[in-house]
Amino acid sequence: IRDSQYQRGTHILPYFRAQLALSRVNLVLGNLYGGENHRLIEPLYNPELNLTADPETGFQVLCDLKRWHFDAWINWQSFIFEADTHQEAFTVGLSTRFKFNDPDSRFHFYAPLQVLAQHRGGEIDTILTNSVQTLMNGAVGIGGVWNTGHKIFKSVNVELDVAGYYQQAGKLWPFDNGYGVYARASADIYDFRVKTSYWRCHQFISMFGSPFY
Repeated sequence: IRDSQYQRGTHILPYFRAQLALSRVNLVLGNLYGGENHRLIEPLYNPELNLTADPETGFQVLCDLKRWHFDAWINWQSFIFEADTHQEAFTVGLSTRFKFNDPDSRFHFYAPLQVLAQHRGGEIDTILTNSVQTLMNGAVGIGGVWNTGHKIFKSVNVELDVAGYYQQAGKLWPFDNGYGVYARASADIYDFRVKTSYWRCHQFISMFGSPFY
């Protein structure tokens, strides 16, 4: 959020997590199960952020049922005090997967739904130009897994997603909306995963995705 502050010196953050388990629902406060744990597609989340981004901090709800996986969170990235000249910023996310059958079945089918929304602004705002910015990314798709049962060639996964971008407030980006189509395929061979993907878009802008997208 404030890149210029992290160009030199040492950047140290506290790490704290409180978790309440209620049957199959988990409530998380503090440092979240973020990054790769959200299972976001690469046009929405760059895997390199697992190594370079600050740990996500805020509140998270996790639920894993027989036919439904649910992950909703708010990541508070920048807090403001009176007379601060930077903006507060937080990101709200939702990552769900609807399972049409048992994931351990020979052929498993599912439908992912993913949404990200970032807001920058603040009631104590000293920025006069484009002071409020709200950006959104989302994706919905369909996927299938072939569990081969083989010890070496374990599984094949294919997925097709339609992604969207929307600038609800502000003029931070040159386009107000856009879309893209993302197709990927992967194979788990022994302890390795081989993956390939295809992307085509029009005026799509990603907040946290890989720069390739």
